[in-house]
Amino acid sequence: MTGFELRLWRRGCNWTQDRAALYFGISLRTYQVYEKMPGDIPQLAERATRELQLRQMLPELKKLSKEHVIARLEALLNISSQD
Repeated sequence: MTGFELRLWRRGCNWTQDRAALYFGISLRTYQVYEKMPGDIPQLAERATRELQLRQMLPELKKLSKEHVIARLEALLNISSQD
């Protein structure tokens, strides 16, 4: 995951940089540096974004069939395995 992708993720969650930094347990300045990184961001931030995506998906997943749940989780895993 690049800094640009991190920024897109944060904006998609309607979070401020302050809120994201607080969630990751880092300073605002460090978080801002992460978003400006052209290459890969530290794994801690990437793993936290995956965790939040799963948390947001859980209520929706309960309503889906087993096949749809597996497809959604595989899509999420494919994103993280590409990085």
